[in-house]
Amino acid sequence: MTPPFQDERHQRPLQRLIGRPFLAAALSLGLLTFLLVATNVWLAWRAHADAWSVALSEEEILSHWRNDTQVQAICLLLLITVIALSGSYVFRSMKVRRDADRALHNAHEQIMRKNQQLAELADQDGLTGIFNRRAFDLRLAEIFGQSRRYQRKLSTIIFDVDHFKNYNDIYGHLAGDDCLKQVASALSGAMRRPGDILARYGGEEFVAILPDTDGQGALEVANSARERIESLMLVHAGSDIGIVTVSCGVATAGWNDTNLTSEKLIDLSDQALYAAKRLGRNMCILSASGRAGGDQ
Repeated sequence: MTPPFQDERHQRPLQRLIGRPFLAAALSLGLLTFLLVATNVWLAWRAHADAWSVALSEEEILSHWRNDTQVQAICLLLLITVIALSGSYVFRSMKVRRDADRALHNAHEQIMRKNQQLAELADQDGLTGIFNRRAFDLRLAEIFGQSRRYQRKLSTIIFDVDHFKNYNDIYGHLAGDDCLKQVASALSGAMRRPGDILARYGGEEFVAILPDTDGQGALEVANSARERIESLMLVHAGSDIGIVTVSCGVATAGWNDTNLTSEKLIDLSDQALYAAKRLGRNMCILSASGRAGGDQ
């Protein structure tokens, strides 16, 4: 019988047989080499030794790398998905914001246009389409202040359709309205400069503001307007001359007339108008000088 192998010299750990560094490298690489040295029962070493190399399979070696790669790929895909969703949300938000800004801008423009239209309607006479009394009062105060500030003259003219009550009584109010429309159009054509303002003062009366215009210049404008009304040849059986005519009162304010207000200027034009009415109508009177122009 072969005696048991009990020699302590041959019961050495693997790391002592092959060395610690080599063992660590082999384990990390999945590669291990077994070395067999045989002896006989008399503890005599044989002349040769056998060795076997043992290693992990390629699938086992790459499994950890593949697992790590899959995890990294999944994380990368998740990151890309999050970025894409975030970018899509940001772009949608920007588009919504642009659309909202555009809608707000359009709404603001519409409101501004509506306000402008309302302002124009508030300043416009519904029958003739020219400025109404409210707009005239506002502009007269503004222009009067400017004429004082810049030391310029300012003139006003009041026009009154002669015998207009008789016209309404004879031809009716609809015909009277049409007559006022034609008179307003003719008077508007007599305004020579863009800064000249014509308004309906009330009833059959119209008023003009002529900035930077002296008395003689305003009188010329008034007579030109009066002649335009005559040239319309609107039949008026209640008039002495058989057609529609107007009387005009003109007044001028110099920048050094410190005691003259805009209300007083209109009052002077009104007084000149009544003077024209008393003198026979269809004429223009300049309040400042008392001179008359047109037909007597």
